[in-house]
Amino acid sequence: MWCAWAADPVLSGTVVDASGAALAGATVQAQLTTGAVVTTTHSDSNGAFALAVPPAREYRLVVSLPSFETRQIPVAMRATDSPTQP
Repeated sequence: MWCAWAADPVLSGTVVDASGAALAGATVQAQLTTGAVVTTTHSDSNGAFALAVPPAREYRLVVSLPSFETRQIPVAMRATDSPTQP
């Protein structure tokens, strides 16, 4: 038997504060531009996160952590390249 599938692209990064220190436990959501949540994760002890998302869409990464300002970052995923900020 032969099977094939394409893995979803991964949005990844590191959550840091203004001084560049890694922030563990931050909630990171990939949302459609309509506000619908596609997927959610949390940053690890090094501030790293990774989210698998369907390709060729525009997203908004929403990063939040108590005592910090919530950030919204627009990201465009194209079918043929890696994530970019529009």
